Amino acid sequence: MKKIALLALSVATIATAGAKKTSDPVLLTVGKQPVTVSEFKYLYEKNRTQQPDSLSPQSYMDMFVNYKLKVADARANGIDTTEAFRKEFDKYKLDLFKPYLENREGLDSLIKDEYERMHYEVDANHIMIYKGRTSSQKAAALQFADSLRQAILNGADYAEVARKHSFDQNSAPNGGHLGYMSGGQVPYKFEEAAFSLPIGQISEVVETPFAYHIIRVDNRRPAKGQVLTRHILKLTQGKTPEEQAAAKNAIDSLYKLAIAPETSFEALAKAESDDPGSAQKGGMLPWFGAGMMVPEFENAAFSLNDSAISEPFQTSYGYHIVQRLGHREIAPYEEASKKIVMRISRDDRRFIPRQKKFEQLRKQYGVDTYQTNIDGLKQAIDKATRLDTTLAAIFVKYPSPFAKVGGN
Repeated sequence: MKKIALLALSVATIATAGAKKTSDPVLLTVGKQPVTVSEFKYLYEKNRTQQPDSLSPQSYMDMFVNYKLKVADARANGIDTTEAFRKEFDKYKLDLFKPYLENREGLDSLIKDEYERMHYEVDANHIMIYKGRTSSQKAAALQFADSLRQAILNGADYAEVARKHSFDQNSAPNGGHLGYMSGGQVPYKFEEAAFSLPIGQISEVVETPFAYHIIRVDNRRPAKGQVLTRHILKLTQGKTPEEQAAAKNAIDSLYKLAIAPETSFEALAKAESDDPGSAQKGGMLPWFGAGMMVPEFENAAFSLNDSAISEPFQTSYGYHIVQRLGHREIAPYEEASKKIVMRISRDDRRFIPRQKKFEQLRKQYGVDTYQTNIDGLKQAIDKATRLDTTLAAIFVKYPSPFAKVGGN
């Protein structure tokens, strides 16, 4: 009951604020609180569209009075003064503000761009330089990345530069080679650069949240979709030569069992696989596409027909047998767009619709910035290494204007 009252009070507070007009006649009074004609009309029209059956004003009146009684009871009990109410109320206000703070066309464009990239895969390489934390460290890292890029443009071997200087311990030994990837697998700025880069060319230095990258794309192809698989693994990673030989003998024996008509691959994986994550699920792995598994595993899985079982093959982890269970193409736009919106909300793109809205408002109202004061704040934060309460207190005590909006 308390949760219902809090919810009703939040909605009532917002609805009343939005419905008030001058010279608005009072329709009724509930708990000494007047209800205007415009407030009743606003809520009636709003709720009528959400009802499965037609709702007349007369039939809605009883529902409305009960709703207002809950609000009156909540106010009488002081719920509107509690921290829980204020948080709930602030959340509703934020939900109402959001559409006015974002450019919807900008968000739609981002969704369409990623959905288009999901239909292709690029064979990418990169050299990664860690940015550091302070402005001076980032500046030094960017300068170093620029120097490596220039050396490559002047004839240095890309793979050798990657092996010597890249911070990515997985790809550096392979000359920076990452393999094929599709949209939605890497940070947005990296993805945008890789998918727009002509084959064989070297990118500008690309910044992602933690690093700078020099990217080269070797090939581009239509996306292969995703596959669903089970597997049995016999580990060789970290094993002695004798143990590795024993693992090879074991996987060969298991393969003969796996292809026998009477054998359950699921049961065999549960009993024999060395992969602790998937063995208890009968060897089941999540759906995956290009770039999500090591190349040998990916190639084996995509080369199979559904229900088929691979011959034993080796990866850096050990020896595998894979059974392919299914295959699916790229999801329809309506389905995929929901997941894309979730990804956008977690990466750099989440700021773009809001930035476009701010650009629109900036043009509409005019903004003058005080760059000297902005630079002073940046230098103070850099010197302190972070914006803490002590630093904030200084700027509160000695405020400096950063911008003037609309002449104010």
